[in-house]
Amino acid sequence: LAEAAADDVRDAAMRAAVKSAIDAAEQLVDRQPDASTAHWLAALAWMAEQPVPPDPEALQRAFVHLEAASATAGEVVARYALFDMTQHADDPALVARGQAALREAYEAAPNNLTLLRYWLVTQARRQDKDIVKTLTDAKAVIQPLKKRTTIDLEQLLQDAYQAVDDGNWQVVFAKVSGFSNVISSDDFTRSDLKRVAPHPLEFVLHRFSDEFYVGLPEIDWDESTAIAIQLRPADEAKWPAIEASGVTDLRAIDVNFDNAVDVVSIEPKRLKIHTRDEAAAAWALAAETELPEGLDQFVMADLFMVDSTRRPMTPTVSAARDEDAAAAAEAARRFDTYQSVIAFGPSGLRLIRVDLDEADA
Repeated sequence: LAEAAADDVRDAAMRAAVKSAIDAAEQLVDRQPDASTAHWLAALAWMAEQPVPPDPEALQRAFVHLEAASATAGEVVARYALFDMTQHADDPALVARGQAALREAYEAAPNNLTLLRYWLVTQARRQDKDIVKTLTDAKAVIQPLKKRTTIDLEQLLQDAYQAVDDGNWQVVFAKVSGFSNVISSDDFTRSDLKRVAPHPLEFVLHRFSDEFYVGLPEIDWDESTAIAIQLRPADEAKWPAIEASGVTDLRAIDVNFDNAVDVVSIEPKRLKIHTRDEAAAAWALAAETELPEGLDQFVMADLFMVDSTRRPMTPTVSAARDEDAAAAAEAARRFDTYQSVIAFGPSGLRLIRVDLDEADA
């Protein structure tokens, strides 16, 4: 019951979000009725979260918007969307219009692999003899793909061509469907899909045109709107303080690879590393070294990863198969890379290697 209630809440929130998107898109169309992008966005809003087949009313609303968007000469995105939206519709007239839109899109961009694969399958399904020209033109389009697959794409096209001559449309459909499936996952085809079905966020404007704001009331807002922030001391039982003074730079980083945060800091003429064994334990000074005066900042970097005495690799654990595998693995742990320190300042810089001794200290 709890899961069902959560689903109901989520569905209600989704419906409200889709309605808001539709309202906003329709307002955009009202303000820019001649903009094909506005109609395309409105169609996407109407088709959001639609089942297959979609709701007839939503489909009709989206159809009207895409028809308006397709009125622009050479408009490929809206025409492909019109095909994609109607290919599973129950109304044969809508399916036919979508297929016509696909043909128009293909004729406008015949080198687009996504349009090519869908148009070939559509022609084969309709037993359109003009598929012969599409098959012939496709041989030039697929040249970049020939070396990227073990399937002979040209042979598939040739077999489909021959099947058209033989009047065997079942074979034609099988061959072009196989061709479509082979090229569908290729990077070139996926790239072409993004050209005809871009993400809506690609059309986001940072600012509307000046004409858009004409007649709109100015919004009175306070630039000094404040956000309440409260600071309070940390619980010293969980976050004990570190004894330090004159700190000029500090980093929180796991220096000794024990999956716990260590603190590296620079105080006047000294570099210090503080660690603690447990989350609630007090901080202990694990290592320190003197620095020349004037080195008051630092960065961490693995400068010594490639070393004549060690293999260049990341920390590894060799687990032994015995009664106490965890203890054996811990004992066999060897670190082959270290975060080291580059201390720098007005007086120059110094490279400092951080090594772990045999006890992993």
